[in-house]
Amino acid sequence: INLIQKYNYYISCVLFLGGEWNHNMVDYLKIIQSYNLKTCLYTGNDAIVDELVPYLNYIKIGHYDNELGGLNNKNTNQRFIDLDNNRDITYKFWR
Repeated sequence: INLIQKYNYYISCVLFLGGEWNHNMVDYLKIIQSYNLKTCLYTGNDAIVDELVPYLNYIKIGHYDNELGGLNNKNTNQRFIDLDNNRDITYKFWR
């Protein structure tokens, strides 16, 4: 939390690389949003628990499949969702 206070002027979003299984995740997300920062979760799962959705602005879902590539590949199975607008914005990562 001290880092958020110190660097709040320089950051706009806090990204979690996994951790959705942590029972304190909602508390962490609430604290981050109390500083008017966006929140994002990268998960290899195909879905997340509904209780997290109100506290996330963005989510990357889907396991990595080497044959389909990552977010920057048009064939990817992964999706990057803007939850504020309920839009799939994966296309913004394509080359």
